[in-house]
Amino acid sequence: MMNRLLRFFLLSVFIGSALSLLLSCDRKEQKAEPVIRPVRSMKVVSKAADQVRTFAGVAQKGDKSFLSFRVKGKLDRFPVKVGDKLEKGKLIASLDPTDFELRVQEAEAELVHARAQERNALANYDRTRLLYENRNASLNDLDIARADAESKKAAVVSSKKQLGLAKRELAYTQLRAPISCSIVSKDVEVNENVKSGQAVITADCGTWEEVKVDVPERFISEIKSGMPVSVAFDTIAGEAFSAIVTEVGVGVSGTATTYPVTVRQAESNPKVRSGMAAQVTFRFHATKGRIIVPLQSVGEDRDGRFVFVLEKKDKDRAVVKRRAVTIGALAPITIQFIEPLGSGVVEGMEILEGLEDNELIATAGVKRLIDGTEVKLLAPKED
Repeated sequence: MMNRLLRFFLLSVFIGSALSLLLSCDRKEQKAEPVIRPVRSMKVVSKAADQVRTFAGVAQKGDKSFLSFRVKGKLDRFPVKVGDKLEKGKLIASLDPTDFELRVQEAEAELVHARAQERNALANYDRTRLLYENRNASLNDLDIARADAESKKAAVVSSKKQLGLAKRELAYTQLRAPISCSIVSKDVEVNENVKSGQAVITADCGTWEEVKVDVPERFISEIKSGMPVSVAFDTIAGEAFSAIVTEVGVGVSGTATTYPVTVRQAESNPKVRSGMAAQVTFRFHATKGRIIVPLQSVGEDRDGRFVFVLEKKDKDRAVVKRRAVTIGALAPITIQFIEPLGSGVVEGMEILEGLEDNELIATAGVKRLIDGTEVKLLAPKED
């Protein structure tokens, strides 16, 4: 009985081992083939593509002025209101003229006195000259009389100038619009003592609308006076206005690395008011070929930005190679692709370093690719 059990046990072990060996061989024979990921690609070609950039700005009238008195005094009249449109010569404000009127009166009295002294001096000179001719006065007496007459004549000239200055200062007590302008703000109040040169009002003068915009240092060298631009305003939907660059700053704006640029609209528009937010669009014409790739082809991790270059093994197979790149703009730029994506405006990224003409790169699925793996090349995307 024991021998029969032993034989049965040994037979079971043998059969189990045989089955395990057969299954192991079968798994080896059924081992799966490696999966080759398909990718879309494009050939890098440098092209002279124009670059369009838009910068934020603020609208203002062509001549923004801070109007002030040329003399000091107490403000006694301020008849204008914020928003008033004034014609040239219209009274804006006036100072108390009392002290200035007194100075005019003093200067007039001084002139009368100087003229009386001049007449006396001239009469004395004429008498002394006759006496000298009759040898009844010395040459020294004649010289003294002549000098006194010339001195009194000079005093009259000086008094006239003092009177003219006093009258001018009296006129300066009235502040008038230098040209047609609009009142933006009133900076002082009635009965307030103002200094010479102190801003009394802020006014927008002239008829031309301008937009002040700050341009990053990377683009300032490409902006020239007379360059055409397009201006759009947030509050005027659906309209864009033609303009030209009139001023290009040579110094940075405050602490930022931007430069002030002024553009003027080709035509005046009553819808545009000072202080409106504006968007100024510049078109920079390419002077040399630039490499532009689709945004989705550029990856980024802690080591920096990169693309995957595809090194072809045969007609439809390639090996993935990671390549570090330097981009030209941190924001998307509008470019025109010709091949192989077909014509049309798409979003792209300029590559300054890392790629050469005619290299093949992956244009999709960058995050799923691994350096050194083999991929299958799909046909270029058709429009």
